Amino acid sequence: MQWLKAAGYKTMPWKNGGGETREIACAQGRDGGFGWRLSMATIAQSGPFSSFTDIDRSIALVKGDGVALDVEGKEVVLDKDAGVYAFDGGAAVSARCLGGVTTDLNMMTRRGDFRHLMQRLCVNGETQLANTADQTFVVFADAAIAHTGNEELAVGAGDTLILLEDQKIWVTMAQKPVTLFMIALWKE
Repeated sequence: MQWLKAAGYKTMPWKNGGGETREIACAQGRDGGFGWRLSMATIAQSGPFSSFTDIDRSIALVKGDGVALDVEGKEVVLDKDAGVYAFDGGAAVSARCLGGVTTDLNMMTRRGDFRHLMQRLCVNGETQLANTADQTFVVFADAAIAHTGNEELAVGAGDTLILLEDQKIWVTMAQKPVTLFMIALWKE
């Protein structure tokens, strides 16, 4: 298992220059571009998303009032009650802020290299999470306690645990119910 702390994420501008992204983890694909990328984006103003041809993308709200996405004429609202929205990264997408600054979680995989499944979970009590893919990422929207069987980790909001092989963790809420995201990643 690997523990990535939010303070160590690399910050970079969006491909289209309209915002910034904090890259959690990334792997190179066959063509020299990324094969997959997991990141958190800050949306401070309404505007278009960057286009990523041949990419499958999933997005979910982590923090803030949310955004309304226009995905090629279809409106999708990402707010505190929404789950995960999956779409073609090459689609024409624009965002309209529903309040102040928001943070969203993005997983992108290049077709033919990797595929993924992202879920939003709310933990109230203790929950066991297990790797069922080549890798599973657990991104915490809230602080929590994670038990690995051998150690106890005080995981901060925004931190990520990467589970490999048949690894399992148990997540316990710290002071209130915990929102987290599980992203299963498979190589094709």
